[in-house]
Amino acid sequence: MRLSAPITAIGFDLDNTLTPQQGSISSSIVEKNERQIHDALAFSIRFYDVIKKAYQDLGLNKMVWNGYLVRMRDNIRDQKVGITADAHSMIDDISARGIPLYIVSNAPGREWGQRLIACRKDDFSCVLFSEDTDARKSHPAGILKALEVIHITTPKQTLYVGNAVSDMRAAIAAGVTPVAIGENTSAANYLRKCEASDRLRRGIITANWGEFREGLSDNFEGQTFGFEP
Repeated sequence: MRLSAPITAIGFDLDNTLTPQQGSISSSIVEKNERQIHDALAFSIRFYDVIKKAYQDLGLNKMVWNGYLVRMRDNIRDQKVGITADAHSMIDDISARGIPLYIVSNAPGREWGQRLIACRKDDFSCVLFSEDTDARKSHPAGILKALEVIHITTPKQTLYVGNAVSDMRAAIAAGVTPVAIGENTSAANYLRKCEASDRLRRGIITANWGEFREGLSDNFEGQTFGFEP
């Protein structure tokens, strides 16, 4: 199966999709392990709101919170955190094809997100962070708002790429084609479950950015699965 018409736009999650993947810190928060939380968060903006709430609700040492902010700032400044080299190449390819790009992220843009994409900001027609929409993913509000901004009226011919279940749920709810990067991610497993239960019209699973770029060349022939609307 291939997409039935040319791709009109491609959207992306940011943290752990365009930026390097990090491990979950949920158990560390439950156990109030301040050192593990500090280390895990130093390279990820994804859990900014989580660690802030943990500090407030669990009474974590204020030095942990402040240390996290300092390390994240330094890591972004030193380019230890940012868009991966493979993602840079992929953005170059898509931009050369004239396909509009957008980002919808649950990350806090004013604190960190804008810094992460600063070098590629002009490549995206729309960039929305947690404070820019009425609801966070899994809700489709962010994707729908982005499509409205870039004047897309055929959502089923647009893609939304992510690595988390919330990304896939938001894409499906918005009527766009969900793309999971990584065959063993929670996003990929969720799409497989949706396909098995007939809840998914169409989805795409790619192993990495290289395979994603190859898929663009043939409109994802053989890589889509599910059911046409």
